[in-house]
Amino acid sequence: MIYIVLLIVPWIFRWFVKMQFPFIWETPALYTVMFLAGSVYLLFIVLFFFSNYIDYWLDVWIITNERIISIEQRGLFARSFSEEKLYRIQDVRAEVNGFFPTIMHYGNVTIQTSAVENATMKQVPSADIVAKRIMVLMEEAKRRHPGEN
Repeated sequence: MIYIVLLIVPWIFRWFVKMQFPFIWETPALYTVMFLAGSVYLLFIVLFFFSNYIDYWLDVWIITNERIISIEQRGLFARSFSEEKLYRIQDVRAEVNGFFPTIMHYGNVTIQTSAVENATMKQVPSADIVAKRIMVLMEEAKRRHPGEN
């Protein structure tokens, strides 16, 4: 939503300037400067949107019956890879905060282990179901690997 608002701002600014300073649109040099500034502004908005889009869609969590693998995009040219065995997980928590996450049934799933800091899957559909499924897999893995915590 913020990108939609940021895309509307130049048109509101243009309307305001046109009402308060109509001579700007009649002077070719000032019009060119305003047009160039607006174009640069829109270019940066599209760039930031694309960067956030890439960051969101290239984050991958793979959950198997033995481990959880996290591949997270960190900027346009960097990735982070981590892996944790299910029997080492201590706690799994699902959080749904806010009006839209509650209505749309998505939230964050946080996995706590003793070896690594908390890992969080953000904006997961049906976060409570995913957390419960991870807990079931965790309990099964702990039964298969007794004493290996």
